[in-house]
Amino acid sequence: MDIKTLLVIGTAIGFAASVAMFVVLWTRKTYPGFGWWTLGLACQVLGTVSFILRSREPGWFSMLVPSGLLVISLILISRGMLVFRERHIGYGLEAALVLSYLVLFAMASFAESDALARIAVYSFYLGIGSLLTVYWILSRRPAYFSASELVLATSLVLQGVAAIARGVYSVTAQPEVVNHMLDSYLQGYFLLIQVVTAMLLPLALINMNALRTEFDDHTTQGKLQASLARSERHREQMRALNAMNEQLMACRHVDEAWPIIAHSLQTLFGPGRASFSAHGVVQLNLDATMPGDEAASLQNLAITVTESIKLALSHLELEEALRTQALRDALTGLFNRRYLDDVLPRELERCRRQGETLTLAMLDLDHFKRVNDNFGHDAGDAVLRTLGSLLMQWARSSDIVCRYGGEEFTLILQGSTPVDVSERLQDLLQRVAHMEVQFEGSTLPPITVSIGVAQAHAGVPDADELLSRSDDAMYQAKQQGRNRVVMATV
Repeated sequence: MDIKTLLVIGTAIGFAASVAMFVVLWTRKTYPGFGWWTLGLACQVLGTVSFILRSREPGWFSMLVPSGLLVISLILISRGMLVFRERHIGYGLEAALVLSYLVLFAMASFAESDALARIAVYSFYLGIGSLLTVYWILSRRPAYFSASELVLATSLVLQGVAAIARGVYSVTAQPEVVNHMLDSYLQGYFLLIQVVTAMLLPLALINMNALRTEFDDHTTQGKLQASLARSERHREQMRALNAMNEQLMACRHVDEAWPIIAHSLQTLFGPGRASFSAHGVVQLNLDATMPGDEAASLQNLAITVTESIKLALSHLELEEALRTQALRDALTGLFNRRYLDDVLPRELERCRRQGETLTLAMLDLDHFKRVNDNFGHDAGDAVLRTLGSLLMQWARSSDIVCRYGGEEFTLILQGSTPVDVSERLQDLLQRVAHMEVQFEGSTLPPITVSIGVAQAHAGVPDADELLSRSDDAMYQAKQQGRNRVVMATV
């Protein structure tokens, strides 16, 4: 096959490739850089046509136009590769290649008028440009790198090596072999490689664009699925957070909240990943390999959860404080009259239902007014606090001790026989009598108490009657000389 036939075949292939590239550019999704490829292939076709149409004895201009177009086509394809890969475009390098090519070609045309030198200049620039394009193709490969890039790089390597070999042959050849070289098998092999490159180049470029489109579609689909997964995870987290808040609001004591918080943290963050510390913050144990956006999302969630937990715990603590204020006496720490009115009917009914005994004792400080008159009300408060502490130490776990009001106290004693109650209350009299009350660095005079006792039985219909009986018994104790225990008559 002669050289002109190869040129015609290469021109036809290049024209068809250019048309295909224009069609793809016009009708399909293409990335920045595809337009430069299309323009480069067009310049390649024009350069090949110029070679065919030039005269049999070419002058410098007829050599400059086609060779210059082919060099520019390679520069445009290289530029397209850089843009396609989203890399920096070396405008200075492109300008240097074009200007240096024109200068050397002009020197070979006018200073020496050497056709072999012009062929050598064109061949070296074509070879260097081809290998430089291969470097840009193979370096810093993106995730969508495929076999198309390898095929393109292989064809450009063959073209570059052949072009450099042709340039070396032109430099070392004698002037009289110029025409022989143009019609030689060496020229034919070189053109054959160019034709093969012209066939592979558009196919590889179109396939590269298609594969990147497919890669981006998969990436977009993956991001969409990840976004949907994050949205679903966020909804699950919000549901878990709302469930935690509802459960915490249903608690009556802070101790009930801790298991709920621990379980909710496992649900929200995963097993072993989060804990609520004593400092009032959620501590996260994040994997160092976790993506930054996921870690940031968990940190934001931890802040939200921390605020919810702190708010719920503050609410529970406030409720407990209010309950304590409502049911406890602030001075002595004992239960108050309100608590007694609430618990005594329930305890009375429970003991009757279970067949247990229940005893109510009313206790009153003897001559308490003297303490206030002689030492002041602060001293009286010190006496009440000390007595309250003694009663809490003396009482059993089943007993209920209340401050009834002023200097009066009420004891609910469960499951005790009259003999046991009498012995225990006599012991209490002795303890009170030996109780030391410290006030402003000195010990106040001893005090005594009078105790009235009533037991629940069939003749005591309700809590009010039981209170009335024990109160009457207490007044009898005072009338009989104080510092004694009096049992109510049946």
